[in-house]
Amino acid sequence: IMFNSSDEYSNAFKNLNTINPNYHYRFINTKKKEGSSEKLRLPIYLLNEDGNSYSVVGNNITNETEIEIPATYKDLPVTSIGNEAFKECTILTSVTIRDSVISIGNYAFNDCIALTSVTIPDGLTSIGEGAFYNCTVLTSIVIPDSVTNIGESAFYNCFKRYSGNKRK
Repeated sequence: IMFNSSDEYSNAFKNLNTINPNYHYRFINTKKKEGSSEKLRLPIYLLNEDGNSYSVVGNNITNETEIEIPATYKDLPVTSIGNEAFKECTILTSVTIRDSVISIGNYAFNDCIALTSVTIPDGLTSIGEGAFYNCTVLTSIVIPDSVTNIGESAFYNCFKRYSGNKRK
């Protein structure tokens, strides 16, 4: 889904809650790449089964160079980044993940070939299989001690240098 403005976004989704109350569309704090002619695409929030938290899901932020995953959405914590959520966001260079996020799904940032920096919160416990697979220019990531599970090939074909306190 692509929109040219927030007005188009508002008009398109004003009745969204009557269609599917578990899906929510919203802008994440972003900085658009200068000179980009691509239209803004929106992230999707999915209300988790517990009804008390959200996940960021979808593969639809392709015109942003920097993103921040917020700690809350609609006054509830954002606890995870879903499988393939940012797959193939080829101009994404930097990701900041806020404290409420405890897991990064499988292949969440797969083939983000411009991604150089990821900020992971201390509370994160799980990094999924292939989460940063083929992020070939990733140069900065600190993996906190709270991470107890790193999936197979999570950092396959990554890193010019490694900055962290845990490897698996």
